[in-house]
Amino acid sequence: RAKCFWAQPQVEYLGHIVSATGVKMDPRKVAVVRDWPAPRNLQELRSFLGLTNYFRKFIKQYSVLAAPLTDLTRKGAFDSTSAWTPECQLAFEELKRVVADDVTLAFPDYSLPFRVEVFSDASLYGSGAVLLQEGRPIAFTSKKFTGAETRYTTGEQELLAVLHALKEWRCYLEGRPFTLKTDHKPLTFLQSVPTLNRRQARWMEYLARFDCTWEHVAGWINIADALSRHPSLHAAILAAPVQRPPTPDVPLSSDLAARLKAAYAGDSWFASSGNVEHLRKQNGLWLRTEGSTTQIVVPNDDSLRRDILSRFHEDPLAGHPGSTRLVELVRRSFWWSRLARDAENFVQTCSLCQRNKALSGRGHGLLQPLPVPDAPWESVSMDFVVALPKTEGGYDSVLVMVDRLTKMVHLAPTTSTCTAEQTARLFFDNVVRLHGVPKNVVSDRGGQFTSKFWEALCKLVGMRVNLSTAYHPQSDGQTERTNRTLGDMLRNFAGRTPLVWDTYLTAAEFAINNAVNRSTGQSPFFLTYGFHPALPVWRELEVYVPAAKTFAKTFLSRMTDAKSCLDAAQQRATEYYNKSKRDVVFSEGQMVLLSTKNLRSFAEGSRKLLPCWIGPYPVVRMVGNAAVELALPSNMNIHPTFHVYGTVRQHGTTVRHCRTWALRSGTALSYTEWYGPVVRGRGGAVRHR
Repeated sequence: RAKCFWAQPQVEYLGHIVSATGVKMDPRKVAVVRDWPAPRNLQELRSFLGLTNYFRKFIKQYSVLAAPLTDLTRKGAFDSTSAWTPECQLAFEELKRVVADDVTLAFPDYSLPFRVEVFSDASLYGSGAVLLQEGRPIAFTSKKFTGAETRYTTGEQELLAVLHALKEWRCYLEGRPFTLKTDHKPLTFLQSVPTLNRRQARWMEYLARFDCTWEHVAGWINIADALSRHPSLHAAILAAPVQRPPTPDVPLSSDLAARLKAAYAGDSWFASSGNVEHLRKQNGLWLRTEGSTTQIVVPNDDSLRRDILSRFHEDPLAGHPGSTRLVELVRRSFWWSRLARDAENFVQTCSLCQRNKALSGRGHGLLQPLPVPDAPWESVSMDFVVALPKTEGGYDSVLVMVDRLTKMVHLAPTTSTCTAEQTARLFFDNVVRLHGVPKNVVSDRGGQFTSKFWEALCKLVGMRVNLSTAYHPQSDGQTERTNRTLGDMLRNFAGRTPLVWDTYLTAAEFAINNAVNRSTGQSPFFLTYGFHPALPVWRELEVYVPAAKTFAKTFLSRMTDAKSCLDAAQQRATEYYNKSKRDVVFSEGQMVLLSTKNLRSFAEGSRKLLPCWIGPYPVVRMVGNAAVELALPSNMNIHPTFHVYGTVRQHGTTVRHCRTWALRSGTALSYTEWYGPVVRGRGGAVRHR
């Protein structure tokens, strides 16, 4: 009985007061909002918005009033007290004031006609609406515009406000006639518009579900602007938004203004248009308003448009932005159709951007896998692992030799000063002595493999040399992958005693050759010799030896399977690699830029601020499908063949020089000549003083 109250004039229910006249907010909750201090951090702001949002159905245009505060709830927006601007304080005080108003929402009477009054906010924050019966509010609703919706035309924003109101109150309005009042008169003629865009057509399809009569009411007499509110509410709402600037926020030089006016006269479209829709003329310039930004409309003059783009792109404070940022900068003050396309072409042909910005997107050159050998040790790949700790024996490098079919590895310790003759001796001791002379050898362009001695030796024994393209280790990916595996093993074997890593090379070689290779599905040892090597633990087990015939058949079968697996693995690697690459073919004489990433002789010291690309250089010919030979100056002293990954086509036929800004000095400058010795030259040699 203590919880039951009968025949009460009003009751409290979930923060509301329900009476015979309607529903209103609990005065105790209202007092909490009215006395709420200004939030000092994001948590306090969210608490305040959470409470006021609970009563949003009593507040006209709640989303619009709270927009400056809800913007602060984004990640990183309220990191400091400086984010709390005067606009936020005004919105905070206004929300507290409207919550304190004694607003009572009436109960709907389905025997009476409904009336919906819709309005959009002048600040472009959002829209609101009120549902009325006989002049009394049934409900309020509001919606903040999204980023895309703020760029809608005024007519579309007004229609969007109507759509939101009808969706919100569909349970009251669907199946009943009602009056829809709006302060945007063009909406009253919407049914007779001959053409609609796709978005408007979708909205009209939804509106067709309702039996409504459109009616225009002037904004200054709109009942919704003062209904059940304090008389100062309308003025407060209009004072909050940021007003649109009357002119573009950019200082126009007299020269640029004169060029714009002359271009207007030369553009037939502007010359014949006395009053263009959505545009206005001021001081001889055509202006366009987009959201809260006023822009100067630029006529169809390519030279003028390029000059405007140049001012925003090459200004010292702009820093040569990309096309997206350039468009955003220009649109703050200017507008023309296809601005994004012009900005993209402008940035693409900027000579400084082409040289100093790294290549983005898919790299050049598809994977060109080497053919799979037909027999073991028919094709061998070689490479050096360098910069290892120097051992007691003087070794600081490893020569890695890999059979390209079985993946068997031979490792030979050596030094970083290993000559071509020493490399040949290691090759004969570890490969030729055990497996014979291979048909071809794949290696990088190290000095040992490009010397005349190595070239003459290969011709003498009948080996063909395949050199990878400069600065592109993917050409010999097999050996590069083995080098990484070797590094991991040596770190595990000799982690605490790194100066004796050479004593672990034999164990590392055996471990690599005894492990199943992912590409072949078999161990390199088994594919080479036809059996698995015995391990110490096997001596304790009884091993069954198969018959010779079965053994030979199994061996040949596994060799065939290994070759098939190698083909499949190569195909998978090719498909995976090509996902992030695109095929590029250069024609003879085409101008390309060359990457400076691997050009060690390009500059001394730090490379952070050096250009990413140099050139342009003409193409001599394509070498295969993924390499290109360039006509380089003789003083560069590097091999002219490069993988296409390190080249990029030059955009534009002419080099556009950026504008410069002269430095002024108030006093005369003087200098003193001093001649000193050259203490260091390229390559460490000093030839002149």
